[in-house]
Amino acid sequence: MVFVPFTAVDHHKKSVTVGVGLLSRETIESYEWLLKAFLRAHEGKTPKIVLTDQDAAIKQAVESVLPNSRHRLCMWHIMKKLQAKVTGDLFKNKDFKKRFNKLVWNIHIKPDEFEKKWDLIINEFNLEDKRWFNDMFELRDKWIPAYFSDTRMSGLMKTTSRSESMNSFFNTYSQSGNLLLHFMMNYDTTIQKQRNTQQELDHQTKKAVYKFISPRPIEKHAAQVYTSTLFYKVPKEIYKGSWYCQYEHLGTKNGWELYKVEQLNKNSDLKTEFEVEIKLPTNDVKCTCEHFNRFGTLCRHAFNILMKHGIKEIPEHEINRSVNQAYYNFEACLEYVRKNKEKMDLFVKKTESMLKEYENDPTNELQKNRTDVEEVGKLMGISIPKDIDINVPNVQSNKGCGKKSRIQSAAQIAYTNSNKQTRRCS
Repeated sequence: MVFVPFTAVDHHKKSVTVGVGLLSRETIESYEWLLKAFLRAHEGKTPKIVLTDQDAAIKQAVESVLPNSRHRLCMWHIMKKLQAKVTGDLFKNKDFKKRFNKLVWNIHIKPDEFEKKWDLIINEFNLEDKRWFNDMFELRDKWIPAYFSDTRMSGLMKTTSRSESMNSFFNTYSQSGNLLLHFMMNYDTTIQKQRNTQQELDHQTKKAVYKFISPRPIEKHAAQVYTSTLFYKVPKEIYKGSWYCQYEHLGTKNGWELYKVEQLNKNSDLKTEFEVEIKLPTNDVKCTCEHFNRFGTLCRHAFNILMKHGIKEIPEHEINRSVNQAYYNFEACLEYVRKNKEKMDLFVKKTESMLKEYENDPTNELQKNRTDVEEVGKLMGISIPKDIDINVPNVQSNKGCGKKSRIQSAAQIAYTNSNKQTRRCS
């Protein structure tokens, strides 16, 4: 059976599994069933972005089951085909490759500017009649970063590399020849390993001691509210906001203070301009670079204006930390009482009391007396029979699993033909 994991990104920027499925076939109907089951498991909450390769079956299933989600195509899979779509001389042209890659991967460019520069490259290198380039331009809102700037956290995933790494992670604990029982046991081990890693990173963040690069109070506050992974990027933005950015007040509009922020480039005299808006006293802040919208942390331009107003803490609404703070508080309390038996016993009694209170809450959907089998039955909307006969499923292969019988891509055919030794006589 085909193993299909759903991979997301956590607050440490690590890949986490938020659901998996086993399919007997990779058809539209199978993927539709899988996505519907995924929605039931997550109480109908749809993801903002669904990132896949260009598989036609997945595309139709996503459009059918997740119409409100943005379907994004993997940039790496698309760019990998570039070699097979251009002539050998053009592919060896360093100027073309540099300009094309810079345009496609640029996260700061706007859609209208992208379209103008795309047309310039296409016309300059005589690619107007190349069908692949025309098709990719028609799909530009599915894979070019410029068209995802308005979607939260869109900068964290642009390729399916996280999914590929997650497949490799599961392969270290399981094999394709496992029985279903063995697979489930190995799967539980894999998920527990993933959770333990996250707990270790949470603990390291709580106990981390940082060396600050500036005396700014806002940097010390960032160390308190961000995980270590995120925090290491924040001081650089604060530093560059202090030394490489200059602001100019433009006026007030609808309660927002408007500023023009000029960013000095380190290796040249060129300046880049951005507009920053701030609302006092709530300290709401927005920047046209949309760094916060893409990555979840404030940019140097926003920090520049916050420090200009003497704001010493990152605004609460710019931080997503409620669940993390609950884990940190619990772990900190546990550390304080761990070596004192009396305090430890008192801590256990208090936590047991809280647990009973939440368990007896009528609004709580988690019912302790329901078994795992009943939970699965309720989730899938079925009743589990007492006697179950399980037949061995037919062996299925993933699309593109590497067997000789599968259809090769144009890039693979071109690469194979290039390595063939040509005949020396007629």
